Amino acid sequence: MHLFENKLEALKNSIALGLPGEDAHNIFSPPGRIGYKEALLLEDKPKKAAVLIPLYINNIGDPAILLTLRKTYAGVHSGQISFPGGKFEQHEFSSINVALREAEEEVGISPSNVSIIGELSPLYIPPSHIVVFPVIGFLNKIEPWKIQEREVEKLLEFSLSEFIDPQNKSNVEINIGNQVRKVPSYNINGTIVWGATAMIISEFIYLWNRKSFND
Repeated sequence: MHLFENKLEALKNSIALGLPGEDAHNIFSPPGRIGYKEALLLEDKPKKAAVLIPLYINNIGDPAILLTLRKTYAGVHSGQISFPGGKFEQHEFSSINVALREAEEEVGISPSNVSIIGELSPLYIPPSHIVVFPVIGFLNKIEPWKIQEREVEKLLEFSLSEFIDPQNKSNVEINIGNQVRKVPSYNINGTIVWGATAMIISEFIYLWNRKSFND
């Protein structure tokens, strides 16, 4: 655990050094997607949301992150893989508070069990016209997950090494709107992670692997 504490400190330092933003996002960006800065220039300003990247040590001692499979419903993000999170409510201004609130509601993560590591670059999601603010939180201990069954179909746990492995990166055909398009993705044992979630993970992995902190 001591070595992992050092790694978390290195991750904080990596974030402080500067975020790669769209340089990392674009590796997994579907073709034609507009960026965050362009979205802010739109006449109809996007709404805001926040997600928590739950980082923890899994039962085999590896660094891992938790994702959710969304329920199938009449919406643009139906059945997609995402981090726990949701929209800002009217009285909310802190992305950290929103991410913690939503993670507790959706998967049962106690805010008191989370050490905030830092925040990643905001990301615009065109289909829902929302800007997402990702927050990295380390889970100090593993508590039983508590799924909010109305929104979450199931939980997906991945070791970070699975996203680092270049063999798990590929282009896949996805139905987007009324078109089938080839998009960059993570393909882990048949589970396809693409779009905004893959773009967020791409920036996270860049910071995790930053060479100046791993020499």
